[in-house]
Amino acid sequence: MAWRRVLITQATRHQSELAKLKPLFHKRGNRLLSSHERFQSSFLGNLSRRLLGGLHDETSQQNNPEAVIREFESQSSLHANPEALSQYVRALVKLDRLDQSQFLLNTLQRGLGMNEEVKPIVESNITFKDVIGAYYPKKELKEIVEYLRDPECCARLGKMIPKGYLLAGPTGTGKTMLARAVAGEAGVPFFSCNGREFETYFGDGAQRMRDLFAAAKKRSPSIIFIDEIDQIYTKRTFDQLLVELDGSNQNDCIFVIAATDVPDSLHMSLVKNGRFDRCVDVLKPNSDEKLEILESLMSKVPKANDVSLDMIAIYTDQFSGADLANMVNLAALEAARDGAKAVTFSHMMSAMDEIRMTKGNPDDYEEQLLSE
Repeated sequence: MAWRRVLITQATRHQSELAKLKPLFHKRGNRLLSSHERFQSSFLGNLSRRLLGGLHDETSQQNNPEAVIREFESQSSLHANPEALSQYVRALVKLDRLDQSQFLLNTLQRGLGMNEEVKPIVESNITFKDVIGAYYPKKELKEIVEYLRDPECCARLGKMIPKGYLLAGPTGTGKTMLARAVAGEAGVPFFSCNGREFETYFGDGAQRMRDLFAAAKKRSPSIIFIDEIDQIYTKRTFDQLLVELDGSNQNDCIFVIAATDVPDSLHMSLVKNGRFDRCVDVLKPNSDEKLEILESLMSKVPKANDVSLDMIAIYTDQFSGADLANMVNLAALEAARDGAKAVTFSHMMSAMDEIRMTKGNPDDYEEQLLSE
């Protein structure tokens, strides 16, 4: 343990220092030397008793596997500790109860993907009308809806739709909502996941990827949405994603939509032709789009006569759609705390300042995009 190593280091340092001072003690006289020897003996004696006491406690705990099992299963904070998990497994083996541990059974089933089959999340109530603004992304994604509604017509005309679409843009611009709107418009199953879900402690990301695409193929036509695809960094999981993208064809009617905040960090093999070969930029709303978003949000909130949405749309520079929704919510909460009957312009400005302070530096994705 860490505290035991510190005590041993202190003991070694004290011994070395006393060894250097010992010749001086001989010159000062035997009486001074004997007092320091007694001090040294007392210090080392206390230190050894502390070390032996700690070793005795740990040895006694290891010799009692029942206590190890009971402590591990009762404290959830130990479940993520590899050393505690190792001691727990050794205690189960010693008592021949490895096959009786419900914790290990649940953990293996969850890690190896042995639970229920991957099921879609159908968001049929979200359409393009619910996504305010984002006119360019909606125009690009409508071709998926057209193909899913009438695939035979597209095939007859020789139209080849890209299998993978990459939505690139800052956080809060509605990339997830756009993907759900595509599934809602086409009325197909929607499989949603996050790139972080494939990076697990058990290293089963490749198996999870296979299960995801297998479930989508069973319910084709369908849409797979992978948010934060840049968080897939394990080689096996990344290679499995490439295999699944290359293995799917136009007849499978499976479209993969991915989202990322940092498109430049993606590997070039992921955005080559036949994979995510269509990149759609989802930028923050301009003044007109922000005005439409504010009008939609404020239609559900009572506002005072002094609230000018045109001015707020101008003042909220570098605000995304999620930031605007958060601002309206904070303004409504502040108005409720003040006991006001409606949200005033002062409440809106206060909420805007609070979001600016929490956001820190504004995202410069648009400037980088324009500079390229």
